Amino acid sequence: METKHHVIAKSRGGSYDKDNMFLVERIPHDHIHSLFGNNLPLEIIRSILSRYQRTLDPQVHREISETLRRFEFIMEAYNKNCYNSHVLKNTI
Repeated sequence: METKHHVIAKSRGGSYDKDNMFLVERIPHDHIHSLFGNNLPLEIIRSILSRYQRTLDPQVHREISETLRRFEFIMEAYNKNCYNSHVLKNTI
């Protein structure tokens, strides 16, 4: 059975716009929310990274950190309504 998932949770200002919603299987959806609440993907990644930072190989940590910085730039552009193929092509 599928359920609607908000990319940005309603409780965090997300809307019912089709760009903010997609269908997912109910059980995995419920598990994700049980583990991570309504945190955004970037917040989840940061949380995991900070929790396991000491056990990561330094090179792996640098690569993850660089990926997060790129992701933050993309999300910032999206949030400012500047999200388009030009922005993505110049950041990936």
